[in-house]
Amino acid sequence: MNKKFQLLLILVIVSVLLVITIMEPALARPGGRISSGNGGGWAGVLPFLIYIVVYLFALPYAWYVISQRNAAESRTLKDLRQLAPRHDLFDWIRLENRIQSCFQKVHVAWHQGNLDEVSECMTNKYRQEQQSDYLDKWAQEGLINHCEVETIRSIQPLFLAHPEQEMEGSKLVVAITAKMEDYLEDRYTGKIVKGDKEFKDVDTIWTFVIQNGKWVLANIEDSRSSLLLDYARAHNELPVN
Repeated sequence: MNKKFQLLLILVIVSVLLVITIMEPALARPGGRISSGNGGGWAGVLPFLIYIVVYLFALPYAWYVISQRNAAESRTLKDLRQLAPRHDLFDWIRLENRIQSCFQKVHVAWHQGNLDEVSECMTNKYRQEQQSDYLDKWAQEGLINHCEVETIRSIQPLFLAHPEQEMEGSKLVVAITAKMEDYLEDRYTGKIVKGDKEFKDVDTIWTFVIQNGKWVLANIEDSRSSLLLDYARAHNELPVN
């Protein structure tokens, strides 16, 4: 999605919500009558003022988060281009394809409940932790995780670490947005325990490291704005020429 369009979309959404908030009292009852009593005076004005304050604070913050992410993306892509002539592991086109492939394969294996099938996409440590902490535990509890990716909308590099001349141990952090379905279901009753049967956009932060000459997944985190900002504002770590 175009960066300017993202900013414009946020402005439009927030503005529409604000207009709806302003109009809501007139539509609060059948017939469009405005309720009397508690609806007057400060009791009626206070919610409006609260929304105004939230609007004024939320919009600049949303703008700031997006601008920091976009700046980090530009900076990291530039650094990758500088490293690419030294080794094709840093070529963004190949790297992005690798990330997309691992993203799809990991979710398929996750749905099947066995991460051994994607051992070439993950570090051994992270794969074993995820298998024992979640998939094996859910299996013992009679739960199935339905996890299906419909499409990957964007992959945004945020942070790159390559402090030494060796390739091994280099790290890349990316924010991934994908339209997907994700829910836990009781194996025996079919009851949904967590989540719902609906495809929706999900944002996550994936950390990849170079291990045995390949980029492999080392961690997955929720894309909280504070965490995104931490990565976006961090300075890339590159070899000293």
